[in-house]
Amino acid sequence: MCFPFDRDVHAELKTIAEEKELTLTDTLRKLVEQHKRDRMFEQSDRAYRRLREDSDAWDEIEAERQEIEGTRAEGFIARP
Repeated sequence: MCFPFDRDVHAELKTIAEEKELTLTDTLRKLVEQHKRDRMFEQSDRAYRRLREDSDAWDEIEAERQEIEGTRAEGFIARP
């Protein structure tokens, strides 16, 4: 399968591939994987921010967190 790339994009991809000693395909695969990870973290950050803005929900989360930490301190939850 062949994808038409703009010459500048191809040149940049080739430079990255050479620097990392990877094929163009593996380089593109790694860039896509990194993009997916970045997108997941951005979505998680937005969800966290929305949670922080809802004081009732945040208080509930904090109460659960304190309960879990208290349980750990009592030795009921094994630490990894």
